[in-house]
Amino acid sequence: MLDKERELEVWANLIYIYAKEKLENDSVATRWIFDRATHDEWVLSLFPKHLASEKAYNQFFELTGKDIRDFDWNSLVRTKSGEKIVVHQYFIDEHLTTAYDFKNEILWLYKNKELTVEKIKKLISIQRLCWITKEENSMLSKKGYIKHRNDPLKAYKNCDISIYDAENENLEDIMKPTFNRNNFINIDNKEQKDFSMYDNINKLKEYYEKKLINGKKYTLRFYPNEAYAWIYNQRGFMINVRIKSGMLKDISLYLYGPKAKNRFARLLLYKNKIESMLGYELVWDKNENKEASRIGRFFKDADLSSEIELENKYKCFNFNVYSENYIKQTAKEMAKFYDVFIPFIEIIDD
Repeated sequence: MLDKERELEVWANLIYIYAKEKLENDSVATRWIFDRATHDEWVLSLFPKHLASEKAYNQFFELTGKDIRDFDWNSLVRTKSGEKIVVHQYFIDEHLTTAYDFKNEILWLYKNKELTVEKIKKLISIQRLCWITKEENSMLSKKGYIKHRNDPLKAYKNCDISIYDAENENLEDIMKPTFNRNNFINIDNKEQKDFSMYDNINKLKEYYEKKLINGKKYTLRFYPNEAYAWIYNQRGFMINVRIKSGMLKDISLYLYGPKAKNRFARLLLYKNKIESMLGYELVWDKNENKEASRIGRFFKDADLSSEIELENKYKCFNFNVYSENYIKQTAKEMAKFYDVFIPFIEIIDD
């Protein structure tokens, strides 16, 4: 049985070490491991208490007859009709105190010589995860609450998100960041996002989620500069769309996990047939230095991991997503990728 007290002690000690390394020995490695640790320590659902919005609670109960607060991001649950679903494909497992605020609070305290292992344990203990609907998550994004929230509960209130059974939940001690966001060393002004694009990304989401392809439904999860299309009940690959600064960066089949390289190699055997069905040549990016691989159509100035030059033979993207016509074009292109690639995936996985 999991010893939560010991696990909390281990996590807190590791985060302290990673914070020290990030600020005193900054590198790609120290930044990566610090970011993962300060995100995953409560994504693992070991320590924080789960909450739910009233809408998420009621919708989930109507769908399954169960309490959504009893489930975490990885949970599978059977609906009243007998269908088995992954909870996070229908609802958003949201951090009331954002990962951005949590990690920068840690760095702020270390920088000011106030960080201790006990302090980290306290900060972990006052995190909360909250199941919300996708529409509620979109509103948080649209109103600029995706990265930083001076007051998490006030942000929810401003987005008309009500906590289910709030009177019986301890909401007073939820972590509020104390660092000075404007002056803090880790804040890069270039990271400030243009949230005006959310209206159009929402249109893309609404348009696309109405599409049923071969009886399967896509959902979109999006962030200030990226949107992901997930294929229902599939593991280890997805049709992926990335949007940055209003520009469509790529639409691709994204392969990840231990099967990624093998799938890539086997799909490569069908390269000519796949490209013939799509009507243009693709960029086959094996992504040598990473576990994942990707195959797709990219923006003309794409930063690819492999040594691939986007020559004239590739049909590159070069348009913004502010136009509704391009939103529909993007959705149709994603559907096209699904129709072409998924049968080949099914063949090589058999």
